[in-house]
Amino acid sequence: MKFPVLYTKDLILDNIKFEDVWQLYELWSNDNVMKYMGIKPDTTIKNTEKRIFDIHEAYNNGTKIHWSIHIKKTNKIIGTCALQYINNNIKNTEIAYELLPDYQKKGYMTQTLPVIINFAYNILQLEEIYAIICEKANDSIKQIKKHNFKYNTTLENYITINNKKYNAHIYKNKKKG
Repeated sequence: MKFPVLYTKDLILDNIKFEDVWQLYELWSNDNVMKYMGIKPDTTIKNTEKRIFDIHEAYNNGTKIHWSIHIKKTNKIIGTCALQYINNNIKNTEIAYELLPDYQKKGYMTQTLPVIINFAYNILQLEEIYAIICEKANDSIKQIKKHNFKYNTTLENYITINNKKYNAHIYKNKKKG
């Protein structure tokens, strides 16, 4: 399947490419970006290259679609958004996303999420999208609620940050109709 490039008013959602390794390293090595994800920031370009390789492998296996988020005017990568753990048997997927701090709270994720949600429901024909979000990630929780995700349950001690355990909340969005 050809990679699905998507567009919003100000953004291009494109395939994560090896040629973008330095921009992706800027994102994935940023402590503020990664702090609530329970994933250690990349410390070398090799870490980022491995992450890109794994993303491509998951895409080829049909379990993940991971977009880089580019500003149309500059082609700068400001974040990523993924549908991961795509399960065609039970028709669901997890959504995950991150933005560089300078681009947060500027409406970019508000543009991105509806396009990704629409793709999941209307192109992939999935019936449910869920998000697993650290209890401390208040901005992310507010963002997901804007897009009709409803609280479902709490996973206790699910995410480890600086050797401390935090709960994560699951939010779900079901296809209408």
